[in-house]
Amino acid sequence: MRRFVQHLFSNRAAVLVAVLCVGLLCTGLMHLWMYRMQTRLVQQRLDQQATLAAVRIEARMDRLSEMARGLRGAFLVNPGLDRRTFIQLLRQQRLSPELGDYLMAAYIREVPAAQVDAFLARQQQPALGSAGQVTLRNFGSRGSYYLIDYLYPDNNVTHAYMGFDIGGLPTRLKALESIRDRNQPVLSPPIPLLALKKHPPVFALRYPLYRPDLPLDTAAQRRAAFHGFLSITVLLSDVERWVKLALPPGMHYSLWQSWQDPAWGPTDHARRMLEGGPAAVSRGLNSEVLINLQGAQWRLVLEETPASRSDLFWLWPAGFSLSLLLAMAFGWQGMPQRKQEPAMLRGVDRILTLVEHLPAMVVLRDAANVVVYGNRAAQCWLGEEEPLLGRSEQIWSAAELSSHEEHNALHLVLPDRNGEERHLALTILPLSGYPGHRATIVRDVTEEQRREVELTMRRQRMSELLEIVCDWYWELDTEHRITYVSSSQFARVGFNLSVLLGKRSWEIADGALTQQEWEAHRQRLDRRQPYRDFILRVPMEGRSYVVSLSGRPHYDTAGRFQGYRGVARDITEAVTLQEHTQAQAVRHERILEALGEGLIALDAAGRVQYLNSAAMALTGYSAEEATGLPVERVLVMVDDVHSVPLPNLCGPLLVGQAQTVRPRRCVLLNKYSLRIAVEESAVAMREANGRLAGVVIAFRDEGVPLRPPEPEAER
Repeated sequence: MRRFVQHLFSNRAAVLVAVLCVGLLCTGLMHLWMYRMQTRLVQQRLDQQATLAAVRIEARMDRLSEMARGLRGAFLVNPGLDRRTFIQLLRQQRLSPELGDYLMAAYIREVPAAQVDAFLARQQQPALGSAGQVTLRNFGSRGSYYLIDYLYPDNNVTHAYMGFDIGGLPTRLKALESIRDRNQPVLSPPIPLLALKKHPPVFALRYPLYRPDLPLDTAAQRRAAFHGFLSITVLLSDVERWVKLALPPGMHYSLWQSWQDPAWGPTDHARRMLEGGPAAVSRGLNSEVLINLQGAQWRLVLEETPASRSDLFWLWPAGFSLSLLLAMAFGWQGMPQRKQEPAMLRGVDRILTLVEHLPAMVVLRDAANVVVYGNRAAQCWLGEEEPLLGRSEQIWSAAELSSHEEHNALHLVLPDRNGEERHLALTILPLSGYPGHRATIVRDVTEEQRREVELTMRRQRMSELLEIVCDWYWELDTEHRITYVSSSQFARVGFNLSVLLGKRSWEIADGALTQQEWEAHRQRLDRRQPYRDFILRVPMEGRSYVVSLSGRPHYDTAGRFQGYRGVARDITEAVTLQEHTQAQAVRHERILEALGEGLIALDAAGRVQYLNSAAMALTGYSAEEATGLPVERVLVMVDDVHSVPLPNLCGPLLVGQAQTVRPRRCVLLNKYSLRIAVEESAVAMREANGRLAGVVIAFRDEGVPLRPPEPEAER
């Protein structure tokens, strides 16, 4: 075998073939490596472009949402906002439909069925001819209609929708009523323009509008306060234009609707809204990114064909030519005539070349602690003017001079030649086969230390923010089971988290909620809707905790539901205090109702705020009738002799002319003209800062009802 190998290498043709084969193998490996590197670079660029396009779409939609919120605030301040002011506000937003940001903005009014004819008559514009004639399509038997009242811009194209009933379709009417009852803006799915056949589909961002100073806590209250919608319409072609502006030519793109608000119906599967660019390939690279909008979620998919291996075939002729030249050179010289270097020396040269270019500092010392070798990085640390070879004193640490210990990764903080503080990791290793010889390896870990400190500070800031915002953080899986609970709050009370993990919220409650309340909560979870301030009582360690839960669903990059995430606050003390305050209020009210004296509480303007039972019996007014009336209308005092009206006893207290007033005896003329002799007194109520809060009037019956004085006989 040995003779065969020597004979093989002594033959120049065999050497040529061997070198040529090795060269071709290296060329193939280089081809594969370059293809993978090129594919990875294309994928990174594709991901960046997808993120940029998603950010562009979200920014454009946020811009329209900000405009809608501003208009909504104007309607809250002035529910009777007219058409002229509506158009002026839109122009002040510095958004023009000619820029392509939106097709039209509209105010949609809720019009009762009895007022539809009068409403349509006001919308007629004879100057536009037939285009100015407004009629109601699909007139039915509903109680009220959602008709477009204001439009911007109002021209021959958009005026076709003046007076249009957007609730004509049952599914759209159901969605509008859901938006109204939830007080939540929602982006609609693609809607075709019925009056404009040549235009592409549109999206409508609709905000509900309510009358000010009315409660909006329940759905019934929202229906009572509702007066219309604010609608911003965007063309699907504009969305496509936004995507094209962020993408280079030659890239296939598609936009999918992965999730839509349940008000528009269930989202069974993703629906493709638009597609463009070159034809997609089956094995091309792709990148997906989610776009979160008001009540909707889109998924942008980009596809691009990477450079194929055939694009790199130029590498093969070059590799073959280089391999052939090397093979001819080796074959011409002949292996027997070549001077062979010792294998040991060749290995040492390679190692020294590698160590010389290392970023780490390497120093070799002999048994007498004398430096026999140092690479370029070590010489740069000392400086070109400082000698390194032959140095016997320490360079970084006294541990370098210790010959009996092995120091593994000592952490040092030393200044460099410029005085800048650097963090170093020093390791001393003995050289095998050379007694007393040691290798000192020093790495500059300043950047790593800085990144670690920065990461620690970020985690600390995030933890502190979570501690401030909420008491703990939790996660649920797709079956609504608790999979994670932050332990900071529970650690303070010494509670074992294993009791909560794997359970659903209705499995850990104390039963304070009714079956109907739990059923409504489960339906919200099944519809994957976010919720806020869900009050839950949880028994833990012999004590009942009252917590407020807020959560929202989260999805992966493919739009698949992964569960819920949210925060929780411990509101036990607040709820206990509220219950105690309510009990005290009920107790005080019962005490006031049990008094025999009549009590009337006034605000700082002299209007009735409260009457007890005795006051209602004496005056003849009920609490509903008297609340909000001036005290002079409820409590009429006259002179007992001449029946002359007496001035209001609490008048000086209300205007600040006196701090107290003296009681007086007079006659009360109640609602039914019954005269009752009473004793009246009043006292002012003030806040902690001395500001007048109101007045309390007390009066009691001191006798039987009096008859009105008889008129004197004529002389």
